[in-house]
Amino acid sequence: MMKTNYVHSDYGKNQALRAHMATQVQENLHNLSNAFEIMNAIGTKIKDDDDLTQRMAWIDVLYNASDDLNSLPVRMAEMITDRVYDYESETAKMPAVPAGEALDYLIDVRDLKQSDLSDVATQSTVSAIISGKRKITLDQVKGFAKFFNVPESMFLG
Repeated sequence: MMKTNYVHSDYGKNQALRAHMATQVQENLHNLSNAFEIMNAIGTKIKDDDDLTQRMAWIDVLYNASDDLNSLPVRMAEMITDRVYDYESETAKMPAVPAGEALDYLIDVRDLKQSDLSDVATQSTVSAIISGKRKITLDQVKGFAKFFNVPESMFLG
């Protein structure tokens, strides 16, 4: 009888240990699944807007996981951000804006004067482009793009 109680007692301990191990395995599988999703979010192109929404959620989760900007979660979030940038660059439709409006906007947001662009065009030429009285030349497109460090296409409306 004593032997039976001993085996029965071990069985109860083993059952509790198995239950604990099963819980740990489930948690580890969940963590592994999340890690796989994050690696997929880093390494693959975004397919559609639903995928974009999921990637944005991962970015939030990862940024909120650490205050240290050099931490692994933050670096992973930045890598996912690169995929978002790629997707938006390919899919975002920018409205066509006349060259004069683009030029006026850039001068305004950078708190410049038209005369500050004298290396590209005279103040009167800049004014005429902005007012729509004069078309922008290809050389001016290149010069303004270089001056403002923006794509030339910004002035090709």
